[in-house]
Amino acid sequence: PTGIGLSHTCADGGGVTTGSTCNVTVDPGFEFQDGSEVATLTCQANGELTGTLPPKQVSFCPNATNDTLNSIGADSSCQLKQTNSFCWAYCQTGFKGDAIKYGCQVQGKTVSIQPTTPGGYVACAPNATRRLNEVTSFPKPEKILEEGRRLAASCDTTSASNAGLNIQGLTHNCDGKADGSNCVVQCADGYNITGSPPIYLCTNGALSTSSSPTLPTCKANPCLYGMPSGLKITTDCPGTTTDSLCNASCATGYNGTASSYRCGPIGEFSGTLPTCQPVKCSPLSLGQEFTTSPCDGKVTGESCLVDCAEGWTNSGKAQSFSCVANGSFTGTSPTCVARQCSPGSTPQDTNLNTTACTGLTTLQTCSVTCANGYNGTATNYT
Repeated sequence: PTGIGLSHTCADGGGVTTGSTCNVTVDPGFEFQDGSEVATLTCQANGELTGTLPPKQVSFCPNATNDTLNSIGADSSCQLKQTNSFCWAYCQTGFKGDAIKYGCQVQGKTVSIQPTTPGGYVACAPNATRRLNEVTSFPKPEKILEEGRRLAASCDTTSASNAGLNIQGLTHNCDGKADGSNCVVQCADGYNITGSPPIYLCTNGALSTSSSPTLPTCKANPCLYGMPSGLKITTDCPGTTTDSLCNASCATGYNGTASSYRCGPIGEFSGTLPTCQPVKCSPLSLGQEFTTSPCDGKVTGESCLVDCAEGWTNSGKAQSFSCVANGSFTGTSPTCVARQCSPGSTPQDTNLNTTACTGLTTLQTCSVTCANGYNGTATNYT
């Protein structure tokens, strides 16, 4: 099991051998959807682990509050954030200060919104034009602008679309912002930002920013967890990044329909492995001295024993042949020695000459002729 948020005892060298079991558990910040705490897998004879791994879900952090942000005059995009995702805290209209990156982080067995730099909370100071007696608590109603905001339009999804914010890899909290309010445009989960996110202002239903550049530079992260794998599987998924697709196909020696996988925002692939059926190997063709019938119908990954046919003696032991991915068998033939025919098995009539049949072994031939003083047609014996 390679999914993010999973721990297990199934690693190589961990003593997991054919018929034995190992356990899979979820890390803090994750949970099995069925509420279980442990899943058990069994090691099969072909080296694969089998068992039921319950669907996993990522825990949500409590939404950011005034206490979480630890600053008067601050707002944030830290709502509905999941484990290991990021958000930004920024200053409201009428306050100044730098936007600060926060994250939904694991603390012990719980998750909470915390600055990505320990102690680095957002710090918002009133603009010089604000009267200090207006800032006595957070949030404080904007008395001067309150009536105007009621009359002016708030911003919505259309406002974001008109501002060019509906781009893959971006997210924002501008929808529903009141006139005169700030919002932040940041990289979506699964993308890394270069620099700081721009702050936008909602003015009568339109969004604008004085930041340069006007949009953040976001780079998609590669998925590192949940890569499709298995003895029967091949994939082009290495290097696939957030929101991109890749394929899982049946490996050589197996037949089946390829399936698509998606790289999700938490760095984990999602998809369903293809159903792959092993291909039957071509009939094993060896000499007459070998018995190959145990290999009939074998498929990729299966093996069979080849022994000596009747009339030959095995000077060693039967040898194993394997049906490999290219549809043929590999293996080393046993050493088979032809048995000698018994002297009494040829005709014993005195009018026949059987000298040529002395010492013959399996499948060799000889000619029986008439003895001296007799006439007739020779006959071949095997």
